Amino acid sequence: MQWGLKKLNVPKIEYNKKIESSVVAIIDTGIDVNHESLKNSLWENPGEVGIDAKGNKKQNNGIDDDRNGHIDDVHGWNFVNNNNNLKDTNGHGTHIAGIIVGRTPCGMVFGVAPNTKIMVLKYFSSQQSGEQTLNKSIAAMNYAVAMGAQ
Repeated sequence: MQWGLKKLNVPKIEYNKKIESSVVAIIDTGIDVNHESLKNSLWENPGEVGIDAKGNKKQNNGIDDDRNGHIDDVHGWNFVNNNNNLKDTNGHGTHIAGIIVGRTPCGMVFGVAPNTKIMVLKYFSSQQSGEQTLNKSIAAMNYAVAMGAQ
């Protein structure tokens, strides 16, 4: 564990059962969903995983399987482009995700809540930072609450 986390008494809270089962929504620039330190901490929308009635993977079948208004929103939603592309073109969201759940490839903890799952809600883009509408902000927060983020 990094020295800064010890200084903040993170070891005392790391194994808290509520923290272990929490889902945190990161409303930011998206994240690198393939990042080695983050990919095992991604929240999965239970309505968008598994196999559909036609034998296709729900993750990418082009159908809103859970009928929440967002097609194939497996790990969250992109409110900038209204799709499921969560790619971080800025780096900020990936950095924030690392602070929360980061682990080294060998499993060493460096995030403050490593057992938490992260729901990715892309709200900012490198071209639009600071110019988001109130409606998009409210939509992202409503999505987070509706999908179980704490």
